[in-house]
Amino acid sequence: MEKIRIAIIDDDPILVEHLRFLLSKPEHNLQVEAVFSNIDAFFDFFLEKAPRLDVILLDLDLGGSLSIPHISRLKRLTSPARVIIVTGYEDDHMLTEAVEAGADGYFVKRPR
Repeated sequence: MEKIRIAIIDDDPILVEHLRFLLSKPEHNLQVEAVFSNIDAFFDFFLEKAPRLDVILLDLDLGGSLSIPHISRLKRLTSPARVIIVTGYEDDHMLTEAVEAGADGYFVKRPR
């Protein structure tokens, strides 16, 4: 069975390491292809390498800037990849806005 290929776009290095550890367990059949701390680095990488991705885990707040405006471009460039929002926010309006922008779902990070 082919592994599910994942990219992570998140500026929290501790969370990224936890996600990498959990997602890299062999029994999950997942492969973390690349990790980025900002959306521009992802786009640069993607436009240069054009990897096939199945899932993109996208932090909603990247260095104080919301990633919602980038969701439609992510979806367009990486189709048929699924964009899943990873967030510490539990604001229903903001999460609804992300889904309306094209996110395929979300999960809320637990507070530290």
